[in-house]
Amino acid sequence: MSETLDARLVEVSARWPDAIAVRHGDRSLTFAALADRAGRLAGWLQSQGVVRGDRVAIQMRRSIEMAVAVYGVMRAGAAYVPIDPMAPPERIAGILNDSGAEVMITEDALAGQIADALPGTGVRCVLGLSADAGGVSAAPFDAVETAPHFVDDHGPDDICYVIFTSGSTGTPKGLTHTHASALSFVDMAAPLFGLGPHDVMAATSGLHYDMSCMEMFAGLLSGARILMVPETHMLFPASLSALLEAEGVTTIYSVPFMLIRLVEGGGLADRDLTALRLVIHAGEPMPARPIAELRAHLPAARFSNFYGPAEVNGVTWWDHPEQPAEDITDFPIGYACAHTELLVDGDDGVEGELLIATPAMMQGYWRRPDLDDRSFETRPGRDGTLRRFYRSGDVVRRDARDCYVFVGRADRQVKLRGHRVELDEVEMAICAHAAVSEAGAVLTPDGLSIRAFVTMVPGASATPQELLSSVGERLPRHAVPDRIEIIETFPRTSSGKIDRPRLAEAAASRQTETHHEPSR
Repeated sequence: MSETLDARLVEVSARWPDAIAVRHGDRSLTFAALADRAGRLAGWLQSQGVVRGDRVAIQMRRSIEMAVAVYGVMRAGAAYVPIDPMAPPERIAGILNDSGAEVMITEDALAGQIADALPGTGVRCVLGLSADAGGVSAAPFDAVETAPHFVDDHGPDDICYVIFTSGSTGTPKGLTHTHASALSFVDMAAPLFGLGPHDVMAATSGLHYDMSCMEMFAGLLSGARILMVPETHMLFPASLSALLEAEGVTTIYSVPFMLIRLVEGGGLADRDLTALRLVIHAGEPMPARPIAELRAHLPAARFSNFYGPAEVNGVTWWDHPEQPAEDITDFPIGYACAHTELLVDGDDGVEGELLIATPAMMQGYWRRPDLDDRSFETRPGRDGTLRRFYRSGDVVRRDARDCYVFVGRADRQVKLRGHRVELDEVEMAICAHAAVSEAGAVLTPDGLSIRAFVTMVPGASATPQELLSSVGERLPRHAVPDRIEIIETFPRTSSGKIDRPRLAEAAASRQTETHHEPSR
């Protein structure tokens, strides 16, 4: 098999040339057409001076053109740098400057924020706009159609993408993956989940989020049809479930939030989703109750948790049992994938920080050797051979079956009145209450108490005191929050995760308000 992602696409297009590779709305592209347009985009990029090793920024919503952009950039020997379509101009400019991208691919709908971001960056041309922006020359995406085919002589060790983290806790950092690391993920994930030409895979992640690799790489290069879910359908769960039914979707890979919304507002009782055979979730702990409710509608489907930081892609998997316990507070992340070796860095080797060695590991952080020094270390593997391990920052517990259970983030482990408390464990305990949809727990700024926030299951109710009593039955007294606040919605990151830094800000403001309340 070919050793680069774009060459693998050419192989797949030769095997299933007339099969639909990508679909969006009423438009679709066959594998042969996708490979052809990617080659022409590579030719257009070459005409603009893009050479092997360059970075090309892509800021696009899910679309057919997005898939062409990804594979066209790689075909030219360059690495794509995805940018959140919702990012403000300052964020866009920061990524453009940090990555050194001189060419950008986008769409007219984003022209305004692009124009505000480009001045002062090194970008010299933009593809996807009908008019120049920010003093930079632009060309419509149709310009690709008449470009000559081109392919650069790049190989498995070349960088294929650089994803910048959300930056919610500091300066964004770029993660550099090679064709070899990405293909290692493909060759593990595709057989693990049985992906193939029989699948219609719903693409719900933004390109700037590492979960998109499952759809764009593992799914597409297995011959699956990738359904680019329009943004409008993502906003309304009932609209999304209708689309899944109409398109005969067989596979979903998403963050828990999307699945929770499907359960609570997707009108699943009125949908025929029997084609859906596989539901995979990742990104953060998933409460057991939504899985149980989904299974009631999809009794034949496989439900899997897939775990892995973006630095290493997926490294563990765990299939939910057919009859899960809805009040579970442990969160199994499962068993090591076939290409992975895991070590637990703790005093007893049973509980501690998870260390990961895998060929799917990134090459390193973009221009940040200081982060590389802190994040990687060489130590003997289980067979005594020296291997490069990534320090995940996740605390896990390993049981006798070599099943790993997520305990919490090392950076979310707090000391409270002399006791160690895992905030992730607190959240899972709160979610065990039947009325709770999601929970978020933070330490108050003074470091003296835990504040928790919850959203409720539609139609269900419980008082904060009832929730506190429920948590008190599951956790030691020192880990029970001092206060639980019921809110309408959680602040979210662009990937759909709960934005906990913003929750901490909310807790701080509420504490300040409490301290300044006039005495009565």
